[in-house]
Amino acid sequence: MLEKVVRAFKGLQSLPPDNPNSYFNIAGYHGEPFFGEGTTNPNWWGGYCHHGNVLFPTWHRMYVLRLENAMRSVSGCADVSLPFWDECEVDADGKPMSIPEVLTRPTFTLAGDEIPNPLYSYKLQTKLDHEVKGAAHRYSKPLGYQTVRYPQSGLVGNAWDRLATRSQNSDYSDPARCKYELNKNIKNWLSGNVTLTNEGIEETRLPDTASVSGRYRTSLFTENYTTFSNNTSLGDVQIAIFPRPMSLESPHNAMHLAVGGFYQPGVYNASEIAGANGDMGDNETASFDPIFFFHHCFVDYVFWRWQVRHESENKLVIDPNDPGAKLTEGVGNMKPGTTLTVDTELFPFKKDENDYWTSNDITNITSIHTPKGDDFSYSYGKGSLDDIKEPPAKFIGDPLIDVKKITVNRAETRGSFVMRMFAKPPNENVLVELGREPILSRWDVEDCPNCRDKLDVELKVHLTRSMKNIIGDTQENRDAGNEAQYLGAVQSYGQMDFTDNLKEEVHEAASLVQTVSF
Repeated sequence: MLEKVVRAFKGLQSLPPDNPNSYFNIAGYHGEPFFGEGTTNPNWWGGYCHHGNVLFPTWHRMYVLRLENAMRSVSGCADVSLPFWDECEVDADGKPMSIPEVLTRPTFTLAGDEIPNPLYSYKLQTKLDHEVKGAAHRYSKPLGYQTVRYPQSGLVGNAWDRLATRSQNSDYSDPARCKYELNKNIKNWLSGNVTLTNEGIEETRLPDTASVSGRYRTSLFTENYTTFSNNTSLGDVQIAIFPRPMSLESPHNAMHLAVGGFYQPGVYNASEIAGANGDMGDNETASFDPIFFFHHCFVDYVFWRWQVRHESENKLVIDPNDPGAKLTEGVGNMKPGTTLTVDTELFPFKKDENDYWTSNDITNITSIHTPKGDDFSYSYGKGSLDDIKEPPAKFIGDPLIDVKKITVNRAETRGSFVMRMFAKPPNENVLVELGREPILSRWDVEDCPNCRDKLDVELKVHLTRSMKNIIGDTQENRDAGNEAQYLGAVQSYGQMDFTDNLKEEVHEAASLVQTVSF
């Protein structure tokens, strides 16, 4: 079956770019190329993809299904299935696994011939132009450009970027070294235990603070679809209760940044490889990297496991009053003011000549049919999240008593970034990291309708009594005039800024503070 997957990708990548089933055409649904359509900006509408709203899981489900059906059009691949990269799989010691080797080897032997591996990288068959006037960073990619991952860079849109990228990729030109660094970065993101002691040496009792694997697991216990589906809806619902709700979109974002190259070793105060900016780290180009579809196949697997756990195989319920169900400025072919429902059309995916697929059509993956009766149903084999019985941390006897929050305006930070929160204990010159949130974004947010809909992004950190004691945030210290400080930071492109781009200082979200006993 693996050979068929490679054969199918090779076939799609060999088709002319204007062929509806070509890899170039299907990859272009997500971001680039900018077709000049849309309801807001006639020059750039930012792709059809839905992020930060309730259609995130279902639109991407249909996207993966569209690619799989195209794969089956390749000669000899009529029964091929797109496998998922099981990102939460662990080894015998309980540690994260490396990326499947077939996705990281430059070549593949197919029918006795060694060929460039179509799962490793994609070479553009036509150039991509980014013609937004005044854009600070260009996404333009030349004919023959090949997608890259951490620790390399794919920014080649202007002279400065080309110079920086040439230097970066010269330093990391050995495929074996790149594979090693990429796998190390992936494992760090997945495990991601943050230190919560002022000595900075002990492991945290709260692995979900940064662990992407923990976030995937925690999302399975989120009670309703609206909150589960996206980060916007998660918002103020993320209150101090157990289990804490988590959206599927949050760990999804993190893996984009980890694969594309950005930042975030999983060890407190460890250094990252600055200048790494692979395609998966940017919304515009992510889908041109073949690993995108194996990642999103896993995201859809997690989505299905959530449905099974919550007996939602046949019906998804969306709260129409939730901010994640509203489009204030439109996206793609959708008009401003649209309320998103399970019957909202999922552009550009057509089920026949006149109608588009909807979330309702594809809710039950074991029963998906076109109006003519064509069967698009599928199922998932065994995965690492099949038998999760309980959330990854219980906090027994350690009540959640406080919430700290920072808010960032995405338009003021170019590209993807990570929001981080630190505490500075009284009378100590040390920063203790409390939490972080990866934000998958674009270099030019202001011209993207769906991005402008969701300009403000938040990081909330829930503090237990023991956490506040560790950082010295106690009544005794406050009475003595020795208060702990909370600092917010935005880390992007290998740099961290503790002062700019924060819409508001870290503060106590009083309406969310409650004492919880277990």
